[in-house]
Amino acid sequence: MPDDNHISYLDNKEISSLEKHWENAEFAIARLADKEPEELPEKIDLSKYLHYIRNQYGGCWGYATLAVWDIMNEIVCPYSPNLSFRQWRTFHSKLDLSEQHQGVFSPDGRFHEFYKGGLEWNRKYFTWENVPGGDSGLFREFLKTITGLAWVSDAKIKKTKPMIITATKDSKSLTLTLSKKKTKVTIAINNGGSYVHNVHISNREDGKQVISSTRPTFFQSFGCTTEGTEPTLHGYPCLWPQGGWSREGINEAHNYRLEAEPRKIKVNSNEFMRWLADSHPIRIEGGVHIVAVVGYDRSAQTFKFVNSCGDKWGSAGGYGTFTFDQLNNKQHLWYLGGAITKAYILEKWRFVPPPKPVPAARIAFKHTDRTNVQLWLSVEDSPHPRTKIWSHGWDDYSKNLSITVRLPGEFIWPPTKNNRLILDLHDSALLSNSGGTLEEFTVAFGGHVINCPDLAKGPVSFKAHDYRQFIIP
Repeated sequence: MPDDNHISYLDNKEISSLEKHWENAEFAIARLADKEPEELPEKIDLSKYLHYIRNQYGGCWGYATLAVWDIMNEIVCPYSPNLSFRQWRTFHSKLDLSEQHQGVFSPDGRFHEFYKGGLEWNRKYFTWENVPGGDSGLFREFLKTITGLAWVSDAKIKKTKPMIITATKDSKSLTLTLSKKKTKVTIAINNGGSYVHNVHISNREDGKQVISSTRPTFFQSFGCTTEGTEPTLHGYPCLWPQGGWSREGINEAHNYRLEAEPRKIKVNSNEFMRWLADSHPIRIEGGVHIVAVVGYDRSAQTFKFVNSCGDKWGSAGGYGTFTFDQLNNKQHLWYLGGAITKAYILEKWRFVPPPKPVPAARIAFKHTDRTNVQLWLSVEDSPHPRTKIWSHGWDDYSKNLSITVRLPGEFIWPPTKNNRLILDLHDSALLSNSGGTLEEFTVAFGGHVINCPDLAKGPVSFKAHDYRQFIIP
């Protein structure tokens, strides 16, 4: 249940102030980079902001990214709905459209272009030969879009070698290096951060080379849908023939969009501790798997990570640990299938804009197999059908559930005796007959949190085959 210390929602003025502060985040990063490990907190655990433990069906990079993103949303805007990967999987399963139509229209009229193995789009920025020169302004726009650094807008541009361009202003500088195959650029910033960005080179009629930036569209152009706003169907989740669109899903996705690509960071324990201490969970890659690092314990010399294999994985509810030595010495980690080779962050809040608060419900229950339980949300006496928010229809190798979803679109805040929210719960006994306990049914918006009266005295038990209804207020 929520405690009295739970962070309240930020109002528009506070969000605006936060965004302005992080426009100059390079200064905060520089100060953080100067800190010695001994100056950092003894222990950091960002898992307290992660309520929903996912179980993947492929696409581990996406599930790890959403764990990072969920944490960052919850820090700045508690009771943010959990993000969903299923709509991207639906897009990804329609790669045949790339040959037929070069993309797909979503019901809101936007066109999403396919490129190679996923959804990406190309945007032309500058000609390499005209930097420095006539395209310096376009080059600065390119840098600002990718890095989010405000100071590059009036930086001094210089080409030090045929494949290297530098941008400097006062004590700040960065270097952009074009790869030999001219498919990527590496941007190294003087405080230690770096970005690897995919590009495409094409030749104009005058023979000059045009740099086109290739960027992911689903999380940047379309946005990310949230749990409970997509139809919940039985079967493999990414192969829905019509894409599983819903009006709530389309409307919600715009509120959750990335402004830039994840930022690549150095792979060592000191770097990881600095970013975690600054409330940045880290997506790590190695071997054949990807997970999200959510904390560290300096005295134990360990990092804590969350996997995407459900809460039955491991011995700590879906979490695991690795040591500082295993990271620094590039040791093989069995759950990654190799050593940690890459690490990325979603840099706050320029790359992850604070989401706008929306009316949401958090539902938590304990069980031996959470797939047994079906959940629906509805507004009492509404002509609209109730919204199914759980389960997804397949065994996801998990016991318990804590999930946050947006309230039905027709609901008008706040709940009253004449405007009640209903949670329907059914235990199908599909995988076990254990029954379970409903631990939380809470709705929240704008700093107001309302608990279900039925849980005032504590968790409520339910048995296999039970059908229960819970109402707020």
